[in-house]
Amino acid sequence: MFTNRHHHHIDKLLHLKDKLSFIYTHLILQSFALSLIGVFIPIFLYTIGFDLRKIILFILVQWIFFGGFSPVYARIVSKIGLKEVIIIRTPLLILNLFLLYILPGSHFLQSYVYVLAALEGISGALYTMSITSLFAKHIGIKQQGKRTAKFMAFPRMASVIAPAIGGFIALEFGFPLLFLLVLLILTISLIPIFFLKENIDHPGYKSLLFKDFKKHFKEFITLNGYAMRGVALGILLPIAIYLYKQNTFSLGVVTSLSALASAMLYIYLGSVVDKKGINNFIRFGGVYTGVLMVLMGIYIESYFLVVLAVLIGFNTVPIAYETHLYREAKKHRSPLEFISFKEFSLFIGRSIFLLFLLFITIEFDTAFYIGALASLVFVFF
Repeated sequence: MFTNRHHHHIDKLLHLKDKLSFIYTHLILQSFALSLIGVFIPIFLYTIGFDLRKIILFILVQWIFFGGFSPVYARIVSKIGLKEVIIIRTPLLILNLFLLYILPGSHFLQSYVYVLAALEGISGALYTMSITSLFAKHIGIKQQGKRTAKFMAFPRMASVIAPAIGGFIALEFGFPLLFLLVLLILTISLIPIFFLKENIDHPGYKSLLFKDFKKHFKEFITLNGYAMRGVALGILLPIAIYLYKQNTFSLGVVTSLSALASAMLYIYLGSVVDKKGINNFIRFGGVYTGVLMVLMGIYIESYFLVVLAVLIGFNTVPIAYETHLYREAKKHRSPLEFISFKEFSLFIGRSIFLLFLLFITIEFDTAFYIGALASLVFVFF
């Protein structure tokens, strides 16, 4: 017969599953909402008069406040709790998007537009560190690749069609309606969180990885490369496609197709990386991404750029490398220790790349060549 102790463990496990299901429902709704508009934020800024340098500066400020203060955010998360941080972030995000929505008609907001970038960076960092710390803590010992695949793929699958829908709405009805729809879905996404009756966790944090930086220097360099390729593909590529096509719907369709490709790849590779290991997939993905970005630089003003943007969805680096990162986070007494180090390292890579674009050259072809070079860091993984 089961003892009271066994009943206690089973009850605890069932409650944990309930908690995670509420969290992931919230995550899927948030991902769908943000996918409706996320890729179009730089385009929106462009349409209201921002030149490319101002857009890059806006993104740089956002990431400075996202990753530059990650040790501070980690301490905040450890004190407030994961559930509370997740709840607080959504109203902040809604406020930020509303301020962007009214930005074109407000000279005051236009004077302080970089405050909006800072607000998004702060709220995004607190949220990301909370949700990833929660996942890293409960990823388990077995099937880590499969579970990472689900964590990454399910939100993508929920938002595969979102960029195309967002692009269509922006094209036919304008950005104001798109903003309002996103605000509504983000508000609804809070409902699952309120079903959680108590704190999920208050993870510890002592900045141990920063104190032993030399030991983690190779990981730091790899994360820098990961961040640079992310800037090239996540920020510059959508802008380049929009400038070529001059159409938000076309950009949305391309983004949706790429998301569909990556979601299918993640689901397939989730179990494979558990059986065959991650190293070869990371190395292959580094070469694959590098080659495609060199071609993007060559065909920057060609329809072939659109094809390459879809093909990049089959890149194996994210699923394999993210599995590695969550494994590393799992090794620490508090995953928040490693997550903080990860976000700070990504911030350094993003900042170096964006500062180069601001002060050296802003040419898209050169940026893709740099992204290709940064991707080769995975060859030495």
